[in-house]
Amino acid sequence: MFLRKISIDGIKAKRNTAISLFSGCGGMDLGMIQAGFEVRVMIDNDPTCCDTLRANFTQTGWKRGERRALPKWMPKREPAIICRDITQTSTEYLLDMADLKVGECGCVTGGFPCQGFSTSGKRRMWDPRNVLYKECVRVVREALPWYFVFENVPGLVSMDNGRVIDRICRDLADCGYDVQWEILNAKDYGVPQDRPRVFFVGHRRDVLTLTAKGKMQLHIGCPPGTVNHPKFYIRKYARYLSA
Repeated sequence: MFLRKISIDGIKAKRNTAISLFSGCGGMDLGMIQAGFEVRVMIDNDPTCCDTLRANFTQTGWKRGERRALPKWMPKREPAIICRDITQTSTEYLLDMADLKVGECGCVTGGFPCQGFSTSGKRRMWDPRNVLYKECVRVVREALPWYFVFENVPGLVSMDNGRVIDRICRDLADCGYDVQWEILNAKDYGVPQDRPRVFFVGHRRDVLTLTAKGKMQLHIGCPPGTVNHPKFYIRKYARYLSA
């Protein structure tokens, strides 16, 4: 049971901040920025991806070479772009680079590796990339953002008769979040591409109490959360899941 206390003074002002994990070339980050979030940290272990992030999400990148007008969505605060292995990167370091404390981050986002789940691959259960979602779980558990949004390929749903996605959801829920997921297609949201993806969304479960002195006190991520699977998933895979 998570029972962490935090001051509520000024915390709402930071709800629009985000930390991006497994950032890749920044597709999800672009959407977050256009939605009004200030992405303060982007991390990926691929140097080419990090070069792309610098070129597209920093004013230095936009001003290099040809003279281009800065887009309206360009954030005033440039994100810290970290090129390193997330398994070797502490949550404390990510929060420090984002200038945030535990519980202040608005949203943690990311697209954890999908190659081991994709139907175009070999889909081996023991693929080491299949457990990297746990890095997302770790950062959520330790940073305690207000929300999280993660994405992956639809092939994840059928892995091990639905048990893998259920395990991911329950690991996230145990951090103190209500979790739900759905398969969404980019073509239904104005993107000229047929690109279905699984999106996980979680909202932190908090309890607001009064102290003996009458002051408000926020207990963040108190009880384990619930998991809300889509109806099509329950109909197909419920018999494979443990009670």
